[in-house]
Amino acid sequence: MNLSTGAANAFWNGGLCPVTPSGPPYAGLTYGVLDLFSGPMPTDPNNADSGTLLARITVASGAWVAGTSTNGLEFSPPAGGIVGIKSGQVWSGLGVAEGTIGYARFRGNVLDAGGSSTSLVRVDLTVSAGGGAEVNVSTLNVKVGVPVPISAVTLTMPRSS
Repeated sequence: MNLSTGAANAFWNGGLCPVTPSGPPYAGLTYGVLDLFSGPMPTDPNNADSGTLLARITVASGAWVAGTSTNGLEFSPPAGGIVGIKSGQVWSGLGVAEGTIGYARFRGNVLDAGGSSTSLVRVDLTVSAGGGAEVNVSTLNVKVGVPVPISAVTLTMPRSS
């Protein structure tokens, strides 16, 4: 998991979500979206998107609008420093381009055009079809108009042992 400067600041500032400006430390991620891209992950989440956008993951593939809660993704309460998909939510999207998923970028609930930024909340994540990644899918191959369900998400905050 790689955090943008904006995401790291949001954790320490206790939020920065325009819909729920106060709340748990990870509130900056509340009601965001998960974009799946082809190609290698950028070296830093502050960098612009790379690769081709293959699918945008929302609640049940619904339309998402930045700054609202509609179809924005929510995480489970943390347990042992780990958050995942909120109970009862279905994270999915439809393929918008054909290709092989290389990485995922979670975006906070603000307009993010995908350019370089040190203030936007972004988290770059690994993706696998076999499990063991931060985002798990049934297949890495995306086709236009075909649903892309997310089977599991595991975000672990680093901590000392």
